[in-house]
Amino acid sequence: MNRFGREIFVHLNIHQINHMQNSYLSLEGTILIFHEEKGYKRSIRSELQIPLELISVHERSRFRGSCLIVSLLSLLAPLLMAGISGMILETIGIEDRSIYTDVFVVAMLVLQLIGFMLFVIFLTKFFVKRKTVCLVIAPDGKTIEFWKEHKYSAEVDKLLEQIARRKNIVEETLLQPAKKVVGYSEVHSILPKFSALMYLFSLPAIITRKLSLTCLLFIPIAWFLYRKMEFIRQPKEYRKALKSYFNKEWDQAINLLKNLRVKIPKYLPAHILLVNVYIRANRFDEALKVASRLPDEYIDVVQDIQTDTWLSKRIYERRKDNLKEVNEE
Repeated sequence: MNRFGREIFVHLNIHQINHMQNSYLSLEGTILIFHEEKGYKRSIRSELQIPLELISVHERSRFRGSCLIVSLLSLLAPLLMAGISGMILETIGIEDRSIYTDVFVVAMLVLQLIGFMLFVIFLTKFFVKRKTVCLVIAPDGKTIEFWKEHKYSAEVDKLLEQIARRKNIVEETLLQPAKKVVGYSEVHSILPKFSALMYLFSLPAIITRKLSLTCLLFIPIAWFLYRKMEFIRQPKEYRKALKSYFNKEWDQAINLLKNLRVKIPKYLPAHILLVNVYIRANRFDEALKVASRLPDEYIDVVQDIQTDTWLSKRIYERRKDNLKEVNEE
């Protein structure tokens, strides 16, 4: 017998087909970690811990839509710049026979030539299909699809090879394969959602050019103020603990929440957050103890917490596990 390699693929950055660039994969034990960050200053972060037996791997080819968009912009941008620049020259009263007019005409012709060349280049790239890798996750069929960039293809192939090898060992050795993934999602700020709502509610006024429709902007503003006031009404210790939780300062968050539970024993959010902190800190037994002390009226919540905690604990053990592989010589 020989130990199964504990090689960990850390931060294998991937470029998803949905243009989400701040995402990566890593392989720990028999668990694939998919981490994603999006929004303003990466304020929305999510992580999936996926048992390998739930993953099906496929490779296929796709047209790269971003190349088509860039090609069209390369053609339209010089025309737009020429129109705007022409309006500016006309506004400031530049004469048609002025040297500035001649320089402007030459510059616009050069820009349009460059734009046309870029249009042809990116349009050609669009019609050349690119390879992608699809990771289909059972049981709900969630798909992680990313481009198989040429410069990273060796690393991707190595990762896929390890996934296939470790998946086979899992299916041969585990008596009870996993049925679910473990997922975490954290929203560090509501500003990205507020900005999106402001944009959406401003569209009617922009499209119709009616100033009166700008009153719709009061809806997202009211939502933002309500959320802010709702957060401020929470106990100070809870707000500080939540900030520590987002910063992964587990011990500080735990101390704050313990003090808050003594101060306000029936404050349920403190119990729930403390359970989540213990789980993220891989202190699962303590998370179960917190859940067991919840009042009887929260029996359904307790059962859900216990199920999620045991699943997280099992996944964690598999992340740090060294499976043994039969070495036939």
